Amino acid sequence: MNTIMRWTTLLVFCCVLSSWAVAQPTNRSRGGGMQRFFNSGIMSLFRIPDVQAELDLSRDTAELIFALQADLFSEYRNARRDKSSSEELPSADDVAAQSGPVAERLLSTILDPNQYKRLQELWLQRRGLRAIAMDDLADALQLDESQRETTGKLVQQLSRNYGRGKISDEDAEIAKEITATLTPEQQKQWEKMLGRPFNF
Repeated sequence: MNTIMRWTTLLVFCCVLSSWAVAQPTNRSRGGGMQRFFNSGIMSLFRIPDVQAELDLSRDTAELIFALQADLFSEYRNARRDKSSSEELPSADDVAAQSGPVAERLLSTILDPNQYKRLQELWLQRRGLRAIAMDDLADALQLDESQRETTGKLVQQLSRNYGRGKISDEDAEIAKEITATLTPEQQKQWEKMLGRPFNF
């Protein structure tokens, strides 16, 4: 993609996300939904040098992504500042949930197909089995209603530290239960979606 197209993509991204950014209440805790999006969403992976190396990001692409993050934060802060605090607004979680899919669509434009595929694999590895509770992944694995209900309840029992460093014995047991809800074919599909193991 040429430079003009990349920066056009950045502009569109910032405009779309800033329109959602105003949906966060001003009386929420500092950072709120957008902070959570950058700290735990797919964009957080770009702060890891080893991930940048794994994706073989060019200097131009890396600068575009970092500019996207900086500009988005700027647009977000300005939008919140100009929004009336008396209006009824969605929660920070809603803002973060809406931001993720948009980020992924735009990243699929910024990155080449191999980079984007690897990014998705790394993101699933980072999330671990917690990702199975996401609707799009449940759809991809073709989970039935019973499996969705069971995995959803089990995922809620995982600790906040699951997927970051050493896994506790309790989380390991819950992970086994989640895996056991999948059919052999679904387990193979899940392993395929994870791609080559990566050390975070």
